[in-house]
Amino acid sequence: MKNSYSKIKKADIIGIAASSVCIVHCLGVPILASIGLGMNESPGLKYAFILLSFMAIYKSTEKKQTPQLSFYLICSFLGFLFCSLFHEEYEWLHEAGIVFSFLIILGHLVSIRSCKKCKDEK
Repeated sequence: MKNSYSKIKKADIIGIAASSVCIVHCLGVPILASIGLGMNESPGLKYAFILLSFMAIYKSTEKKQTPQLSFYLICSFLGFLFCSLFHEEYEWLHEAGIVFSFLIILGHLVSIRSCKKCKDEK
């Protein structure tokens, strides 16, 4: 169980880091642009965030005992994915994407906590 616990915890930490970097990126680019430091947003960076987030959620939910948490993380990711892909067409999706990133972070934190409880019970 320890090996499985450490893999899930590692995936959760990577997911938290990826979502945190995404939030910093989403907040930082408009701030830098507003002060005159125009930056072109790289589509490759967007797809890297999406892929990293997907892999972390996949690995984190792969062996979960709580289907509700898996469902929560998957729904949060799908919201993040939708917002990331269509935020150019609808400006409000940019803010919604930040909210979904926070929800992903929250889900990974709950996952780490629930995984510790599972480890302690066994």
